Amino acid sequence: MDEDRPKLNQGAYFGSEIGMYGAMLKIGSFLTIVGIAIVIIGFSIVPKSVIGITGIVILFIGLMLAFSGYTGYRDEMKKYGRKRVYTGYGKGSITSGIFSVLIMAYPFIAIGLGIVAIILGKMALSKGDNTYASAGLLAGIIGLVGGVIVWGLFYFSGAG
Repeated sequence: MDEDRPKLNQGAYFGSEIGMYGAMLKIGSFLTIVGIAIVIIGFSIVPKSVIGITGIVILFIGLMLAFSGYTGYRDEMKKYGRKRVYTGYGKGSITSGIFSVLIMAYPFIAIGLGIVAIILGKMALSKGDNTYASAGLLAGIIGLVGGVIVWGLFYFSGAG
C-alpha cells in the first residue's frame, strides 16, 4: 500500500520556526496598518493617484505576511514534534502565490498566478504536504483578490 504513494521529501521537525512566524505576524501587522494609512491619504489627496494603489499593494503584502505568520505559528504549535513533509506542488504553490502578490500592478498576471497557486496548493494538500500547501493557498487567494481589486481600481478610476 505504501509503495503506491510517491516518496516525499522529509524535512526537519515542527516547532523549530516559531520565532520566525511571530516576526512575520508582527511585520505583517505593521505593513497592514501602513498600507491602510497610505490608501486613506492617497485617495483623499488625489482620488485617481498611484499613491493609493501603492498603498493597496502594501496593504495586501502586509495581510499576506500577517496571515502567513499567524497560520504558520498555529500550525507549528499544532504539529509540534512531527516531521515536515514537502512536495513539489507545495513549493510551486507558495512560489506562484508570492509572485501573484508581488506583481499586483499587473492584475491579469496576478490573477492567473493566484489561480495557479490555489490549484497547486489543493494538489499539495491532497498529497500530504503539511508545510507549504496552506501558505501557498493563502498567498494565492490574497494575490487573486488583490489582482481583482487592483484591476477594478485601474478600470474604474482611470489611473495608470
